[in-house]
Amino acid sequence: MHYCGGIFLTNHYEDFLQVFAFTVNFQVHFLTTHEFAEHHIKKLTSLDPNNIPMRSSKSLLLVAAVLLLSFAAQAQTPQFPIVKGFGGIYEIPDATERPDGTLEYKILVDLTSPSEDPKQISRFVDNVARMMNLHGLAGVTQDRIKVKVVLHGGGIFTLLNDENYKKKYEVDNPNLAVFEALEKSGAEILVCGQSLIARNLKTADLWPGVTIAHSALTTITTYSMKGYIVLKF
Repeated sequence: MHYCGGIFLTNHYEDFLQVFAFTVNFQVHFLTTHEFAEHHIKKLTSLDPNNIPMRSSKSLLLVAAVLLLSFAAQAQTPQFPIVKGFGGIYEIPDATERPDGTLEYKILVDLTSPSEDPKQISRFVDNVARMMNLHGLAGVTQDRIKVKVVLHGGGIFTLLNDENYKKKYEVDNPNLAVFEALEKSGAEILVCGQSLIARNLKTADLWPGVTIAHSALTTITTYSMKGYIVLKF
């Protein structure tokens, strides 16, 4: 027992202070968010308020518990299990509906939506990375998720190389790093040849990693027949 500011602190209260200090220091990288909250809330609630000689001990414990939960929520950081650096997603400990890691997923993304802000990564392009990472976090390995992305309509401008993107939007293309990461993760990026003609674009105007498709329509019908599910972005 120690004397501090007119109050005698019991060993239990010192335990409480240690837990609280531990929380404030954000030493949460050793546990998941769920484990962190559960571990420390149990420790706090196990303290006997009768051994804490403070008038507001119960209130203080409640405040500390709320702070712990708040810190735990903030400690949740995005994860990138398949596509590194893009499409960050989060673990949901309470989720009971999850992808099946024993299945092989075959997905064709039909991407036509233009960027909402050309100076930022298109959320539709980033969503391809999110989709792959969501499967990966749930246990689907990279070799079990086959992804093809066919871009047409307004979506094809996200494929412009830096030189042509800068002519159109006055900035380098922020989406190219995402396409490169998707390619490294096994996704194939295709562009509709018919859309290129309609917009007076040539293969040389685009990111060199893209594959030119006869058309988006025939790409969709062909891969649907091969067992690919189609997602519209």
